[in-house]
Amino acid sequence: MKKGFTLIELLAVIIILSVISVITIPVVNNLIRNANQHAYNENIDVIKKAAYDWTILNPRLLPDHENESIVIYLGELKLNGNVDRNIKNPLTGKFFSNNTSVVVTKVGDSYNFEVNPVDLDSGVNNDAPLLVIEGNIVDYVEVTQENVTYTVPSAVAKSSTGEIISSSYISYQIFKDDTEVSEVDLSTLGLYTIKYSVTYNGETGVYEKKVIVRDTTKPTLDLGFNIYCTVDTIPTDLLDGVTVTDNSGEVIVPEVRSEIQNEGGSYYVYYTAKDSSGNETTKRKEVIVEIVTDVCEYEPSKSWTFDYIDDSNDMRYHTFNVPCKGNYKLEVWGASGAAGSYGANLDNKLGGNGGYSTGEIRLNKGTLWSIVVGGVGGHFDGGYNGGGAGAYSRADEYGGGGGGATTLATKTGELKNLSSSKSSILIVAGGGGGGATCAGYGANLEIVGGAGGGLTGGNNFNSDATGATQESTGVINIGFGRLGGFGYGGDGIVQGSGCESSGGGGGGYYGGVSNNYAGTGGSGYIESLNNASSIDGTSSMPTHDGLSTMTGNTGNGYARITYMGN
Repeated sequence: MKKGFTLIELLAVIIILSVISVITIPVVNNLIRNANQHAYNENIDVIKKAAYDWTILNPRLLPDHENESIVIYLGELKLNGNVDRNIKNPLTGKFFSNNTSVVVTKVGDSYNFEVNPVDLDSGVNNDAPLLVIEGNIVDYVEVTQENVTYTVPSAVAKSSTGEIISSSYISYQIFKDDTEVSEVDLSTLGLYTIKYSVTYNGETGVYEKKVIVRDTTKPTLDLGFNIYCTVDTIPTDLLDGVTVTDNSGEVIVPEVRSEIQNEGGSYYVYYTAKDSSGNETTKRKEVIVEIVTDVCEYEPSKSWTFDYIDDSNDMRYHTFNVPCKGNYKLEVWGASGAAGSYGANLDNKLGGNGGYSTGEIRLNKGTLWSIVVGGVGGHFDGGYNGGGAGAYSRADEYGGGGGGATTLATKTGELKNLSSSKSSILIVAGGGGGGATCAGYGANLEIVGGAGGGLTGGNNFNSDATGATQESTGVINIGFGRLGGFGYGGDGIVQGSGCESSGGGGGGYYGGVSNNYAGTGGSGYIESLNNASSIDGTSSMPTHDGLSTMTGNTGNGYARITYMGN
């Protein structure tokens, strides 16, 4: 009878067991690994589902454009109750950190959710501090050239138990394309990441906020005047007088599509301006090709008149297409400045009257002119076309706004915008300065604004400041204030005594100034005209209908063009 195993039998058993272990251990390991992977995938899906539920509650924060994204942190999902606080990573056995992020990206008509897991350093649920950042997770900011500064949002830190942590524990860095920068530059397109860090009780939480500086605004396309020409004078440069501006600051040259033919008729030229973000503006301009004749349909003395256009109209200028070759008389009246007020004594401090300019010129048929009629100064609002604003110290104390100039030029727009094309200006009448409020000088004392020019604008009270000239704004002789410039008057100032709220300077070829009294008058302009004169607002001038005379122009400006024959 055998009492044990032989050596050969033992070796056989060992070999059999080894073979079994070689076969079964990998299988068991694979089963464990697959189970952990399955559990991991389930937890990732739980986080995605929590992020999806969060987006349902916060749809306004979702990105609008293809491939744009936002980031949601697990800490925020925990705080909002979207996911269990003790969710684990089965592959590592560690808890998911609050810094675990979910990137939500717009793809077509749906959104893609991608989880970027971050484990805690220990297997204990010692949560890092949470951070609640002010505003949206992603800021979409419109690019601008207006010198606007982006303010980094503040943040509130909390411990994992909800305890508020001092802001002194929070710091941040700004990155653009992985390069650290000092600020978010709103003048150029770009994607910025603001990385916040909060360290408390040995635990650090790192969070991000995206700032996308984008352009969703269409370019502004100004076509200027329609084109009037003959078959022999059809322009070859159809971009002359066309300007494009865009909030991105890009230089944009519009595409041009012309339908003009070499025969009389009305045609259109189409302009399309498109910026690098795909925003597009298309406008058209009419081109009238005329057959020239020497016979004028109008008798000499035919007049055209032009009134002030208020701000309810998008286009605040008139156009005049010269109907016949011949001689024309031009007349323009500047607007008056507004009175100031003090207490119950309203409007007893008068604004200066507007000036008057006239002259004659020979014009060709089809020449196109722009007429901008100045607006009367308001109670602390400057009149349209260069009137300086009056100062405002309280509800019943204000300086009057300066009156606007009236101008005639070959280019459109306010006078102040023609500084680089002064040769386009034909004639200007200056606006009067605004009156002042002067409690220290007696409530019934009239502090009158300087009259509009004239080649020189009128001075203000006691000539403490002078009116504008042909070369410059006025001069402040006493006190302090604000200067005007080409096409605009200086704004009024507020001070503690005397004239508490001063009037604005009148608009003009050069605008008047404002010191601590009333504003001074703006200057007129008649340099290129024949039989020309420019009269200030303290002198006799024709009435608007030409049938009588008046001393200065009160109220809004006015313009008249008269055909004098060939």
